Amino acid sequence: MGNTFNKKNTFFWIASIGVFLLLILPSLIQKGMFMDGVLYASVAQNFADGFSTFWFPKFAEAAHKSFHEQPPLMFGLLGYFYKIFGNSIYVERLYSFVMAALTAFVISKTWKLIYKESDIKKIAWLPILLWIIIPVCFWSYINNMEENTMGLFALSSVYFIVRAIILNQKVFLNLMIAGIFIFLSSLTKGIQGSFPLIVVFLYFVTHKSFSFKKTVFYSSVLILVPIIIYLLLIFFNEDAFISLKTYLTNRVLNSIENVSTDYGRFYLIRKLLQELIPVFAFTALIYIIMRIKRIEARFSGKDRADVIWFILIGLSASLPLMITLEQRGFYLVTSLPYFALSFSIVNAKGISSLIEQISENSIGFRIFKYVSILILVLAIVLTTFNYGKTKRHEAILNDIYKIGSVLPAGEIISSNSKLYNEWALHCNLQRLYHLSLDGDKKKTNSYFLKEKNDTTKLTDYKLIPIDLELYSLYKK
Repeated sequence: MGNTFNKKNTFFWIASIGVFLLLILPSLIQKGMFMDGVLYASVAQNFADGFSTFWFPKFAEAAHKSFHEQPPLMFGLLGYFYKIFGNSIYVERLYSFVMAALTAFVISKTWKLIYKESDIKKIAWLPILLWIIIPVCFWSYINNMEENTMGLFALSSVYFIVRAIILNQKVFLNLMIAGIFIFLSSLTKGIQGSFPLIVVFLYFVTHKSFSFKKTVFYSSVLILVPIIIYLLLIFFNEDAFISLKTYLTNRVLNSIENVSTDYGRFYLIRKLLQELIPVFAFTALIYIIMRIKRIEARFSGKDRADVIWFILIGLSASLPLMITLEQRGFYLVTSLPYFALSFSIVNAKGISSLIEQISENSIGFRIFKYVSILILVLAIVLTTFNYGKTKRHEAILNDIYKIGSVLPAGEIISSNSKLYNEWALHCNLQRLYHLSLDGDKKKTNSYFLKEKNDTTKLTDYKLIPIDLELYSLYKK
């Protein structure tokens, strides 16, 4: 592959980067976010503002004053973003975009390791493209989900495992670094972040040339590194011990035994197949084009082994979640890079051959060059156009802005249980103004918030005359 291939390949990079930006930035820049993302931002902001500590995060004064729904690492990292860049809502958006960009970077680095001795490494845009077009993937980055951070750490651990296996240089150092990333992954979202521990064993299963002795040694290092770090924390940091114990007791055991959804334990399998439809469609399209152009892309034994290996890694990152009764589609996000890598290997030789056959001067390729640039420009234009707009909860946010303009920060507002459990309201009040909702019916706080159509009489409160669309605000 010479300079001609590189020139043509450049426009595939431009198109892929354009798609990456187009699927994330125009929505990410807008106001409004899925409530989990706002909740995490609120917890991180409290840490940044000194209202909580790293090991004892806090959501609000009247709700989750001790927040142990997840381990604390993401809140700490995002909290430092607030300390550096300020408390604007665009800081969590910057953080989420950085997670997406770094994940794309590590995907490309992993691809180049797989094909280190082949020019196919030049089409590292392919796994990035197949990864980002998965709907729940770009949705997750638009909404600041915790899986974004965990996924980056887990993928980084897999990258260093691949380095240890393929390069066979500085093996112990690479495995040590991989073990540290497994620790960071698990400190972000718990046990599910430790799935890379099985990656070496899966390589042994799929690649006959890899010895059992190496498998045991490599896996032992991966297991021991996070265990040693956790033991040091537990024995020498009492806050860490209490925090992690609280998380395991209140969150992990509860999600296995009690929390449930209406979807059933096999929901994630159905959801995974649905989310991978764009990847399946892309693969089918490439296959059809290859048949039409009579291109043969021979699949080597190593290719087959790598495809199965990455599929198994993806399954190890997703299917174990079925043991819990809590099933959410975005839990799959951590597993998606491995499915993207797997299907990219399936498509790689065919796409490489197609690029080689393309004539730079053909009408089709000239159109593609303009389209690739247009996608990139469109992403930038739409992002600029959408700045300041609201994509969800617009009426709720408009009322919150008005409430925040008349109430002092840190105030606790009484409400009924229905409003207390309206998490879009609750989370955004806390995130934007450090205002907390209290569902206690005793009405002991200075302010009370209720829905406009709520006819409940408040004898001890007077209506505050502000123009709210959904709610009425009262003061004692």
